[in-house]
Amino acid sequence: TRGLERLSAVRLVERRAPVTEDLGQTRRRTHRIGDNFLSFWFRFVYPNRGEIERGLGPQVVASTILPRLEAHMQPVFEELARDHVRNLAMAGALPGVTRVGAWWSADGRTELDVVALRDRRVVLAGEATWSGTVDRGALVRLRQGLRLLPDARDDEDEPEDEASLALFARDGFDGIRPGEAMLVT
Repeated sequence: TRGLERLSAVRLVERRAPVTEDLGQTRRRTHRIGDNFLSFWFRFVYPNRGEIERGLGPQVVASTILPRLEAHMQPVFEELARDHVRNLAMAGALPGVTRVGAWWSADGRTELDVVALRDRRVVLAGEATWSGTVDRGALVRLRQGLRLLPDARDDEDEPEDEASLALFARDGFDGIRPGEAMLVT
C-alpha cells in the first residue's frame, strides 16, 4: 500500500474506481500505470531489452509488439474518449457534468468506458473501440450496460431524462444512424 501511495503521489500509478463510487471509500478500485509512455515501455521494451540491445529490434517489433499493439491501445483510446467528453463538458456542450470516468459492475461482466455524471445522475454513457468498425451490437450492449448503472435520480421529484449515448471508434460505424448516439471517430 505504501509503495502504491508513493507512486500515485508522483502520478506514475493511477488509482481508479467506478465513476459512481467514491475512490476513498470503495473496495472496487484498480491501479494502472498512469503514463502511456511508461506503460508501453514496461509492456514491450523492458521485457525485450536484451534482444533489442543485441540488434533484434525489428524482429521484436514484428513478432511481439505489432501483434499486441491493438490490445495495448484500447485503454489509451478509452481515456481519450473520456477526455473528449470532459472537453465537451468544459465547453458547455454537456451542461452540469461534474464527473467523467469509467464504470464496471461488481461481478466484472459489464464495463462502460465513458460515463458522465451530473451530480450523481448519469447523463451520458459511451463505449470506445480502438480496433475495427463499430456496429449495432455495440449500441445494444451500451443500452444494456446503461440499465445496470446506479443512478441517484428521484423519479418523484423530476421527470426521468434519458441519458445520452456515445460511441467512439477509430475506423467508423456500420449501420448506426447519427441520431441514435453521438458518433465520434
